[in-house]
Amino acid sequence: MDIPSQALLAVHTVTALSDRMASAELSGELRFLTVSEKMVQFAADSSVVSLEGELLTDHFFEFVGSESFLAEIVAGHEALFHIRDVNHVTDEGEIQYYDFLIFPLRPGESDAGLLFVIDDQTENSLLKQELTQERNELRLIQAELSRTNAKLQRLDILKSRFLSIAAHDMRTPLSLIGGYADFLVENQGIDSEIRNKFLRIIREQNGWLNRLIHDMLDLNRLENETLEIELYAGDLRKPVQMVTNALAPALEMKKLDMTVTLPDEPVYMKLHSGRIEQVLYNLVSNSLKFIDNDGHLTFSVSVEGDIGILEFGDNGRGMYPEEVANLFKLYYQAEGEAKSKGLGLGLFIVKTMVEAHHGTIVAESEYGHGTTFIMRFPLIHN
Repeated sequence: MDIPSQALLAVHTVTALSDRMASAELSGELRFLTVSEKMVQFAADSSVVSLEGELLTDHFFEFVGSESFLAEIVAGHEALFHIRDVNHVTDEGEIQYYDFLIFPLRPGESDAGLLFVIDDQTENSLLKQELTQERNELRLIQAELSRTNAKLQRLDILKSRFLSIAAHDMRTPLSLIGGYADFLVENQGIDSEIRNKFLRIIREQNGWLNRLIHDMLDLNRLENETLEIELYAGDLRKPVQMVTNALAPALEMKKLDMTVTLPDEPVYMKLHSGRIEQVLYNLVSNSLKFIDNDGHLTFSVSVEGDIGILEFGDNGRGMYPEEVANLFKLYYQAEGEAKSKGLGLGLFIVKTMVEAHHGTIVAESEYGHGTTFIMRFPLIHN
């Protein structure tokens, strides 16, 4: 790098006038010859009064070990030595940042000596640090906004999903309430015992509907992205009896058969009775889309070691293997289901509820030979 004499003159002029710069001429042996008044302020030893005749490396330790390279500059083989952002702590404890530059005093003349310039970059460095800090803070804010936005999007999706599930599950109790109410209105002379039975079912379904609305629209659960269910010790037979008792008259009116097989002894497990009922209602609702008027539904509870087994089956059209493989996926609809205008939520709800009970569910089906759902739950000893 060749610095013309005019530039050197300009540097001398600037260093003489600038408050932030200092300069000194160095001999080929790296001793100070002429020193600007401000140069002394940058020396490592603050007690130094004069630098003239002193060795550069005795007062500016940053150059220790660089003597051979500086000799190359003196000899005219190198053009510049530049150290950036040198930290210096003042007696008052403030941190200063300097740039050190050394280049030939008169380029082209070997052994002519060196020009040593110090540029105080403290103001610029502090400004850069401040800008960097602000930039980092902006990045952090942007990252936090991105995370918040992503969370809001997830919550919006979850809210839509849970509301869809709620709307889906409301259909069964509303259908039963409406069906039995219509039957009672159209059959005013019906036997009082049957009338009271239907009214009890309507009341039970109304209670189930209210619980469903309360539970499914609890938006606080969305924040955890999970549907938490409080389980308690209960008899697995009870929710099966509740569902089958409520369905029996409606299935009879539709001329559908139902078989219920329950053990004589209680089958205790950790459960939420309402959620097990929800599972069964969804399975029944799904089956009714694919069975004819001579359809048959089966419910059974059995015990195998420490496992309680709840099975539900129908004699509907059955499914192909690829349908069984995708059966429990969200929004999946089996072939032919579109005519029922379903959302593909029912069996997703079933799987979610079964797994919330620490259970598993599988479907066994063959096209033309119906479908059986098998649920397994861990039992407790009461």
